[in-house]
Amino acid sequence: MMKRLELITDLSQIRNNARESRKRIPDNVLMMCVVKADAYGHGAKKTAAILYNSGLADAFAVATVKEGCELRENNQKAPILVLGLLNGEEDASLAVSYDLDQAVSSPREVKILSQAARRAGKPVRIHIKIDTGMSRIGVRGKNELNILLDALKSETNVVVAGMFSHLCAAEEDEAFTRL
Repeated sequence: MMKRLELITDLSQIRNNARESRKRIPDNVLMMCVVKADAYGHGAKKTAAILYNSGLADAFAVATVKEGCELRENNQKAPILVLGLLNGEEDASLAVSYDLDQAVSSPREVKILSQAARRAGKPVRIHIKIDTGMSRIGVRGKNELNILLDALKSETNVVVAGMFSHLCAAEEDEAFTRL
């Protein structure tokens, strides 16, 4: 007979871990907690609620628009950044409707989000994703960045809220990471 496995998540431990992280950053720095993939199997809705209600998380990051919508439907009021690719007009409309911030790395994504924001009559917030070596998602090099920034100049209903990257070798290659 196979033994049944059970995962028990102790949300108080997640809260304690976030509290320890919070102690290590200045008071004027906001903390965004990544709860993608159902908070890595710990339960995104419960995890986000406990972190936000404890005053530990200022914002959240998810992988998909669907994950962001699920947090909003669970009454999550904090800013939510979608880290993954924008998958067309439906995602753009949902991102605008649910007040989700969207990572972008191309003029095409900016255009689709701008059109959705225009239809909804409200601005959309974006974060520019820079590729620093992961080679998954992101603007690569100054030329691509300049093209994206030029595309943003004409989009009055798109607000650049931030810029970020995912360092590909932070622990393995300090020289490359610093570069």
